[in-house]
Amino acid sequence: LRGSRQVIALLTYFVLPYILLAASLVGSCDFFKHLLYQMFFVLPHWFIAVLFIFLLGTVVFFGIHAIDKVNRVLMLVKFAAFFLLIGLIAPHVSVHNLTGGQIIYLSSSTTVAVTSFGFATIIPSIRNYFHDDVKILLLAILIGSFVPLLCYILLDLTIMGVIPRAVPCCFIVCLY
Repeated sequence: LRGSRQVIALLTYFVLPYILLAASLVGSCDFFKHLLYQMFFVLPHWFIAVLFIFLLGTVVFFGIHAIDKVNRVLMLVKFAAFFLLIGLIAPHVSVHNLTGGQIIYLSSSTTVAVTSFGFATIIPSIRNYFHDDVKILLLAILIGSFVPLLCYILLDLTIMGVIPRAVPCCFIVCLY
């Protein structure tokens, strides 16, 4: 029985990152396709997927330092877009829309949180990147977990503060 648990844990440890990577690639390819469509490039979905994976693979080919630099640039753009969005929506938040909720609806956001923090299995790689400096690793894990959590809470509060409760759920899902 003990050995079967270890096998299940090991399979989960190896399969989870692949599942998350596949989900990220599908979402990224859809975003890439929409971005190209906005620039009047209509290309088949398979071609966009191959092009995106080629671009991503090129960055990976150049090593961890290239990945780090590209990731920093992309995160900077993402944070700028996030704070611009929050800044434009926040003046329209109504405290009335934020009151009267039910705790049962909190469970629907759990899937987003689980997939968002599912890449914790890369901690051994990060440890190597920080040359076994446990203090920096711990700080990276704490900041890397706290900042996304804070952003999710802020985004949820902002969106829920703008949308009145009478709006159909399908409209709210489209916003995400």
